Amino acid sequence: MPRLRLRHPDLPPPLTGWVAANSYLQPRFWATVWADVLKADLDEGTRGRHLAAVEKLYVSVVRQLGDDRLDAVLARTDFETLETVLGGFLTTLRNESAVQAVDREGTWKSALLFVGDVMEHLGRTPGERFARVSAGLLRLSRLYAQVAPTAPRPPAPVRALPAVVVEDPTGCSARIRPTTPSVRPRSAGATSWCFCCSCTSGCAAGRR
Repeated sequence: MPRLRLRHPDLPPPLTGWVAANSYLQPRFWATVWADVLKADLDEGTRGRHLAAVEKLYVSVVRQLGDDRLDAVLARTDFETLETVLGGFLTTLRNESAVQAVDREGTWKSALLFVGDVMEHLGRTPGERFARVSAGLLRLSRLYAQVAPTAPRPPAPVRALPAVVVEDPTGCSARIRPTTPSVRPRSAGATSWCFCCSCTSGCAAGRR
């Protein structure tokens, strides 16, 4: 599903910019309403970044439900289906973060913002629907507001040497447990001195 950027000298400025479209190049209804009405004050770059994340959500819904119907789910304020597709979308982003070592937290936050804004917009009608939408938004917030598909952290640098590495040169120098009989006492002392210098340099590098 493409994300189009409309640009033409004959188009008025309000009709230019980023547009989320389906496979038939038809504009996404709620994505368009959200970007051009509810988020009209955003600059073009920020809007395009948000729409890229929303586009990934639409693609995820197609893969999960087998049909391109996120707009219909939003229009019905079907929170049960929304919970399901958002959970699947979060799993997809977490897998991408783990495999590709990329941070998808921004994508996830944009998708949540899109769903929350559209649901809030639809729930402004007073009465039973307002109460139901408010309860659904609160549940979505409790489920997903504190989670994020962050990239895995790199392994911590090694700051300590195994005991056997330290024990071997020490034993060689002090002639406590000579594991290398061919090493003479004088060369053993030089070996120990070089080892200590290497340890100092390595620890200093590890602290950087």
